[in-house]
Amino acid sequence: MQFCNKALSETQTPSTWFVDPRATNSGTCSSRVSDYARHCEVASSSVETSWSIEPPESTTEPSKCWRRMSVCNKALSETKTPSTWFVDPRSTNSGACSGRASAYARHCQVDQSSIESSWSPSAPVPNTQDATSVETLLTKGNDPASAGGAPDGPNYKFIDTGAGAFDTDGELRSVKFYVASANRAGLKFQVYRPVSGNTYKLVGESEVIACPQARVVMDYTFSSPIVFKTGDFIGWAHSDRGTFPFVSGGQNIRYSGGMSSVGDSINFAGVTPRTYPYEVSYVASAVANPTCTVTRDGPYTLTRCGNGKVEVGYVMKGFDIKNLSPKAKAVLDTVRNGIQRAMAIKLGLREDQLVVAFKAGSIIVSVEVADDDMPASPVLGDGQDTLELVKATPGVADLVEAGKSLDDCFVDPEPAIQDDDASDEASATGDPHIVSVSGETFDMSPSFLK
Repeated sequence: MQFCNKALSETQTPSTWFVDPRATNSGTCSSRVSDYARHCEVASSSVETSWSIEPPESTTEPSKCWRRMSVCNKALSETKTPSTWFVDPRSTNSGACSGRASAYARHCQVDQSSIESSWSPSAPVPNTQDATSVETLLTKGNDPASAGGAPDGPNYKFIDTGAGAFDTDGELRSVKFYVASANRAGLKFQVYRPVSGNTYKLVGESEVIACPQARVVMDYTFSSPIVFKTGDFIGWAHSDRGTFPFVSGGQNIRYSGGMSSVGDSINFAGVTPRTYPYEVSYVASAVANPTCTVTRDGPYTLTRCGNGKVEVGYVMKGFDIKNLSPKAKAVLDTVRNGIQRAMAIKLGLREDQLVVAFKAGSIIVSVEVADDDMPASPVLGDGQDTLELVKATPGVADLVEAGKSLDDCFVDPEPAIQDDDASDEASATGDPHIVSVSGETFDMSPSFLK
C-alpha cells in the first residue's frame, strides 16, 4: 500500500512488498485485505496482495515527495537549488507531502503558496530535460487553497460546467485540492462528454484518491493520464461525504446522485452556482489541421474532415450571442434544444445522434452527425422553419443584436465558409466563440469535430 496511518509490526515501509505472517493460504491472503485497510485507515482498493513464493516484481518506481520553490532564505540540507525539484525524505506518504509544505514555508521564510509539491515516482519536470522538450502544463479550476465552506453530502457526482469545456484534446496529469475532511471514501476525478440536453457521458476517471490528512492542500499525480477531447468537461464523484468544501455563488455546477461507471450516460438535472477549491493540470495534444471538403445545400454547408463526422452548418443573422447574461444563456440552451429536435426530424435520426453547438457573432449553428448516420440525400430546406422556431422561443429577444428586432433576423442564404478562428462578424481577441450544450462558452479548434 502507498502508506499506513498507523504503525505495522510487519514492516516500517508499507509501500514495498512485505510478508503477512498470519495469512497462511491464498484465501486468507485475500480476505485479510480488509483487516489492513481498517488498521491503516485506507481504502481496501489501495492494499495490494500476492500469494507467491517471491515478492512480485515492481513495475513502477515508488512514489516520493517532490518539492520546489523559487527561493529559500535559509540553507536546506536536502538541496542547494530549491528552484528545481528535490526529494523531501521525511515525507513518506502523500498526506505528509502535503502537510509538510507549511514546515518548509516557515523554515525558508516564504509564503506557502510559493511551494510546489508532488507525490509521484519522479519529478514532474525532470531537471535534466531540455527546455524545448518540456511539456506545457495548463490548468483549469479554482484556487485550491481556498478553505471556506463545507463538503457535500454522500454519494454524488458533479460536473463543473462553469469552468468551461476543454478547448483542445489532451490529458489530465494531476490535481490540487483542499482537504476539508480526511479519509472520505471513493473520491475520483472524472471527464464528462455532452450527449444531449442535461445528459453527459462519463468517458474517463482517476483511481480512488486517498486523503489521510485534513486541512492541507493535496497535490496528487494520477497513476495514468486521463484522456479528454475538445468539448469535454471536468467532474468528480465521491461515494462517502465530500472531501473538499464549497462556497455558494460563482459559476454553475451540475450534479446527480449515485455512482456511475465509465461509459454510462447520466442525466445531470441538478444545477447550482458553487465554487470548489480544486485545480487540475493538463497537457494539450498536438492536433494536425485536417483537410476538409465543404459542399452546399441552399443555406446549409456540409463539412467532412475525414474523421467520421459530418458538420451541418448554417447562419441566422441579426442575433448576438457574445457575452450573454445567465438569463440569456438559459434562453440559448432552450433554442439549442429546439434546433436539435428539428434537425433530428429533418435527418430522420434520434436526438442523441446529433450534437448541436453555436459559434458566436450571429448564431452560427453547427450540427455534428456521425458520417454513417448521415442520410445520403438529406432534405434540409431553406432554414426558415428553424428560424421561426427560434423566434417563437420565450425570451429570445434577449439574443437579438442591439438596435435590431426579431423582424430583422434572417437565415443567411449563402454564408461564407468559416475557418476555425473566425466568426461572421469582428470580435475582440479572446472572446468566446462556442456555446456548448450546457450554455458555457469556449473557443473552437480544428479538433472540435473529432
